[in-house]
Amino acid sequence: MNVATTPDPAEISHALRGLSHDMGAAHMMLEHSFRGLKTLLHGSGEGGAALGEVGSRIAHVEACIRAAKGYLDDLTRLSTAGTVEMEPQPVALTDLVDQVLAEQAALLEERGVQVEIRRPLPAVWCSPIQLKQVLTNLLRNALLHGCDRRRPRVVVEPCSPPDGDDSLAAVRIHDNGPGIDLRRRREVFLPGRRLAGGTSPGSGWGLPTSRRIAERFGGSLVLDTDCRPGTAFILALPDAAGALDEAEADRQVGEDRRRLQLDARHRAPLRHGHSRLANVE
Repeated sequence: MNVATTPDPAEISHALRGLSHDMGAAHMMLEHSFRGLKTLLHGSGEGGAALGEVGSRIAHVEACIRAAKGYLDDLTRLSTAGTVEMEPQPVALTDLVDQVLAEQAALLEERGVQVEIRRPLPAVWCSPIQLKQVLTNLLRNALLHGCDRRRPRVVVEPCSPPDGDDSLAAVRIHDNGPGIDLRRRREVFLPGRRLAGGTSPGSGWGLPTSRRIAERFGGSLVLDTDCRPGTAFILALPDAAGALDEAEADRQVGEDRRRLQLDARHRAPLRHGHSRLANVE
């Protein structure tokens, strides 16, 4: 199944703003990573920086460059074709969360954030590229705008999907910060509204874009209003096993329909003599 943004001006504008937000976040990651690498190389003392540590920093820079290139490719595709292709497939959330956290390593280190992943996380049916965008937005929001300053902590855990929909699998991302003012909870998914009013950078497009991506794949992204203390978002997407069964069933129906059409064609009266002779057994 292909899912693409419709070539509607409003949709294209929304996608462009979302990609601009994500490219800005990728640029910030790259800055963090370069700064950490320079500190490591220039302030390592007499013994010099350990080769393994330098290699790890370089690998992180490369990961940031790959992420930025992915967003640039999406931007190029959007500008030329008017769509962003989103091919869904089974995605292991555990692996993807690990990958996003590895890319955010410099920010985690700078802020001293402890991240707990309560494994195993579910497998879902989504585009890995688009899902990575969503997870990056949610985790960066937690790191930049949430978290207690003295003991910053984020928990990523499986949870029940909203409304008890058993066709979905869900994950909860919870930070231990001051939480969101009750008066502003309705605003967090409004385009252009910043989640925090402090000095932390943000365009206000990360959460609206993430919610739209989740909904395009038959899922949802909601604020956990029962969360105390801190802030938690629940991301729900089609369960990978169920989606695969459904895709296989659709494929089988298509095969059966084609088989019936072929059978009907072979059983139909033949109009031409040479065709009649060719079908004599």
